[in-house]
Amino acid sequence: MNNIHITLIHDCNIESELFNSFASEIKNDNLRVLVKGETHPLQDGMACYEWLIPPLVLAYIAKSYFDGFLKEAGKDHYTALKNMISKVGEDVLVKQRIEPRLYATEGKLNPDNPYSIAFSIISEAHDGKKFRLLVPKYFDGVNYSEIVNEFMDFTYQHHFDTDDYEISNGFILLHYNFPTKKIESVSFAKGT
Repeated sequence: MNNIHITLIHDCNIESELFNSFASEIKNDNLRVLVKGETHPLQDGMACYEWLIPPLVLAYIAKSYFDGFLKEAGKDHYTALKNMISKVGEDVLVKQRIEPRLYATEGKLNPDNPYSIAFSIISEAHDGKKFRLLVPKYFDGVNYSEIVNEFMDFTYQHHFDTDDYEISNGFILLHYNFPTKKIESVSFAKGT
């Protein structure tokens, strides 16, 4: 993914018109976008903490998008990108209502896990760290556009910061705090 600015990876068994139009909707001559269908590792079985399971649909924004491309393309492109990522998330979580079921031995899964493994966003920070947004599972009234916009703005603001974050397997896990309407760090100890 070194030369790619934005990647959209999706499980090859999920069909969506948005996957096909994603690249054309954010098209720019200097932008390198990869949209790729893959066989999801869950189909073969895997062992890891729930929050680190690769999602069925993942939007990945590389550091090079913020460092180089965005400076040239400007705010209009940034807004278009946020809108397209929001549309993809809403399509997967609201319209199609995709949420995989996990099976494990007793006590290995949190039955109250609020986060989806259907959709997530990862964005590279200035120093190579990766922010991963844990997106809430669908519930009536959830506004995924608001969550995506807040995450993207958080990432943009912190792209050049040197703040210290708790890192889990190379990711800085973040979630949307509904009462404060802010993106916050998530720790494994909290569980929410």
